[in-house]
Amino acid sequence: MVSREKIHKLLDLVLDIRDLGESVGDFPYVAIDFSNYGFPIYFRGSKGGFHDDYDYSDPIRNDRGADCAIEFAEDLFKIAKEKVGDAHGRA
Repeated sequence: MVSREKIHKLLDLVLDIRDLGESVGDFPYVAIDFSNYGFPIYFRGSKGGFHDDYDYSDPIRNDRGADCAIEFAEDLFKIAKEKVGDAHGRA
């Protein structure tokens, strides 16, 4: 079982990345799926934009898996912020 607190943290990161921009070109791609069948929570992400070969693509089965997904999403968020800064002449 995964704690709601960790899933909320991951969801917040996914939404923060989404708010920074669309995954076009090399802007980070991130997705999270929820279901009540099979793997109830699934997280995917790519540092270099949307493509078929994700850098991270795993079901979240427990808090440890959520921690790994959160860590990767935090990296994606940093990359996204840098790309937005570069686009506006800021680093």
